[in-house]
Amino acid sequence: MLYYFRGLADFGYNIVDENSTSEKQTRAYQLRYHSETATPLYDQLNVSLYQNKTEQTDEQYGQLDINAPMFGVMELRDMWETGVYSQKTQGLLSNAFKTLNDTHTLGYGFDLETTESSRSVRQYRERVQTGSANTDVILDESTEKFPQNDVTRTGVFVNDEMTFAGGDLTVTPGLRYDWYEMDPNGALKSDGTAFASIEESNVSFNLGTLYRINQRLTAFAQYGQGFKVPAYDLAYLEHYLQPTSAYAYEVVPADDLSPETSDTFELGLRGHVGDFAFSTAIFHTSYDDFLETQLIDSEVFFNTDGSFSHVYEKYQYQNIESVTIKGMEISANWYLNPSFELFTNASYQRGENDTSGEYLRSVSPLSGVVGAAYSGEQLSTQLMLRWADRMDRVNEGETEVAGFGAVDWVLGYQALEQLSFNLAVNNLLDKEYVPYVNVAGRDAGSDLSVSSAAGRTFSASVKYEF
Repeated sequence: MLYYFRGLADFGYNIVDENSTSEKQTRAYQLRYHSETATPLYDQLNVSLYQNKTEQTDEQYGQLDINAPMFGVMELRDMWETGVYSQKTQGLLSNAFKTLNDTHTLGYGFDLETTESSRSVRQYRERVQTGSANTDVILDESTEKFPQNDVTRTGVFVNDEMTFAGGDLTVTPGLRYDWYEMDPNGALKSDGTAFASIEESNVSFNLGTLYRINQRLTAFAQYGQGFKVPAYDLAYLEHYLQPTSAYAYEVVPADDLSPETSDTFELGLRGHVGDFAFSTAIFHTSYDDFLETQLIDSEVFFNTDGSFSHVYEKYQYQNIESVTIKGMEISANWYLNPSFELFTNASYQRGENDTSGEYLRSVSPLSGVVGAAYSGEQLSTQLMLRWADRMDRVNEGETEVAGFGAVDWVLGYQALEQLSFNLAVNNLLDKEYVPYVNVAGRDAGSDLSVSSAAGRTFSASVKYEF
């Protein structure tokens, strides 16, 4: 809310007071049923009925003392902004398996989920002009960042786990059917046209194999077909923001997106030697109608005297016809004793648009985590270093980003069997850094400071299970 005015103190716009608060409430309920009593239909059955409700309120306040006679503005201005995000999700999960013989074990199930989401923002402004005791309202506006919408998802799956070579080789083919519907409830865009409803369905196939080389080493391979429908905040988001006096951007709706489909091949190896365990894998994924944020317009505006005013950019989530992403992942754990372990993981990805040859902006640089963890009967804690390499694999004319390392600390305490407390400190050392995902696609030489990651932040939670 105050970003626009931070660079205008020399022009008489002085921020004299500001504060912000954020409150989030989450309520989760779950009813589970588990049976191992064999019947003609299953040997084991799991059913879960759940409901989650989340509401988050973000409030900001700022006061400006404006002494800008060159613009004809001399006033004390109070500014409020309240954002409310609400989501309710409820669903049913069910899975079962039945051993048919020594070679075949049939697994099957379904899931059904409905979600209601909304996000609104209200901005309110009051001012007192210098030399006057009268207060007047200069803005009272409520907007929806995306329309209240209802999403329904249904999935049905079946797979057959087949064992060979005395149990050393496992082959599992499977099929899944997904159906998805998203309804904006007749809401209108800012231009007066209606948001479109989205309904899609798909059948996907997967095949996994697992081979136990010996007691310590296992190889695995997998082929899977993916199906991804645009989320409501991708398709319906309508947002304008001017975070600095020199930069403004807009996100426009994209409710005509096609679902993303993919074919993934993966090869891997995992094992353990004494107290040391590891896993590594390489993958290759081909996408059709890949979903990614695209810069669709960029303009430079100038003042009436010819001086630079600001840069304006417009973004939209769009489909890319054909994309390939490949990479590798590796992780390792060293269990020093039953309570203490050291761990690390890293991932590398490379993604390109198959048609244009350009790099994908949604692919992150080489990154990972290294840390230590302690887990006792009541007390548990983790200290970890998140890191990322320099991102220089960018398209011509786009900004590169330096690597970084940031320390996080998590503490948990199990007071009772049903009651636990958790405390997290992210970016413990208050490191200033810019994640590549925040600035991907920006022009080389752009000011990246406005897109820095949050400094040291604290969060706490209490969990009670009935």
